Amino acid sequence: MFAGFIGLIIGAIVGGGLAGELGAASVAPLGLFAGLTFHALAWLRAHSGDAPVVERHLVMCTPMGHAARAELVGDLEQRRWHDVRSCSLLAEQDQVQCDKGCVRLMNLSGVRPGAARGCAGCNAAE
Repeated sequence: MFAGFIGLIIGAIVGGGLAGELGAASVAPLGLFAGLTFHALAWLRAHSGDAPVVERHLVMCTPMGHAARAELVGDLEQRRWHDVRSCSLLAEQDQVQCDKGCVRLMNLSGVRPGAARGCAGCNAAE
């Protein structure tokens, strides 16, 4: 959104310099539009591609009955989780050989890849 504000300011300055107050009032919305377009293109570039997204979440492990810090692998295009990269409840955290029920729970919960929310327990020390 900062890009839109910058575009608005630049549009007002350019319009004011070229045609006075009327020019500033008419060119400023064009600058706002250009800034918001730049922001949208930057967001799309950052959130698209073939690379999967990996996010750390606090999830419920149904077989063990405890909360776990897990790194989930998701697909931004399909907006679904599909794998677990690591889990804090396992002896070897990167050797995930369970039924991965937490992936199903995350897909049902509505938390989608790329929309991570602040999680106080996710970044806690082991």
